[in-house]
Amino acid sequence: MATFDDELDFIVHAISNKQPTINERMPCERIDPSTITILGHTLRFVGGLDISFPPGQTNSNKGVVVLAVLSFPDMQLLHSESEHVTFPVPYVPGYLGMREAPSYVRLLDRTKGTGLCPQVVFVDGNGRLHPRQAGSAVSVGVLSGVPVIGVAKEYHPISDFPATLGSQKAMKLYCQQALKRRGDWSGIPIEGELVGAAVLSSPVLTSTRPIFVSAGHKISLRSALALSLAACTEARIPEPIRFADRIGRALAKEVGSPL
Repeated sequence: MATFDDELDFIVHAISNKQPTINERMPCERIDPSTITILGHTLRFVGGLDISFPPGQTNSNKGVVVLAVLSFPDMQLLHSESEHVTFPVPYVPGYLGMREAPSYVRLLDRTKGTGLCPQVVFVDGNGRLHPRQAGSAVSVGVLSGVPVIGVAKEYHPISDFPATLGSQKAMKLYCQQALKRRGDWSGIPIEGELVGAAVLSSPVLTSTRPIFVSAGHKISLRSALALSLAACTEARIPEPIRFADRIGRALAKEVGSPL
């Protein structure tokens, strides 16, 4: 029997079963950030997790993982944790969770008991929007127990789609035609269930590039979309991820030097 986190999840499920194509769309609700709760508590702290590599070495086995903790909803940086890491597992597309999640979880563990542990975390990567519905955001959530949202900058094709939408270029063209204003989104199904969405998130009115949002753990797709939009105050990428990326890029320059 299917279970649903909230009413909108039930609606999304019903629609996707009726006609499971990417053309099924609904406008995302405009939600007052002050009304958002996570696991029954008012949302005050959000986190962003990202990994940076030395310039020009994106497949390196050495990098810097960063957790940025921001206030919600005003998105001010409160705290950060970072760690230089050497990954024991090589880069394999589709298996980033095995490579990245343990390091991310260590950073989250450091914040527990400090009063600054994020109540929900944005991960630079996919959640359930993944061929096995097991992207890195899922791994981080399961291992840490924290609600997690996956936010990918690019679309990684899913086999359920017809050939006409089975590439990054095709998805880009589709989104340019279908998404017209901030908050518009188009659901992405796997086996008839919407597991993620392309959403136009940038506050810049002329922007046509979406982000790809999916639930990772302990959160519904509806909540993931609403929180992602609330966190995109300056650009199309949620501020917690942008802060983590900025900190990581600066630290990554040190990776090639003796630590």
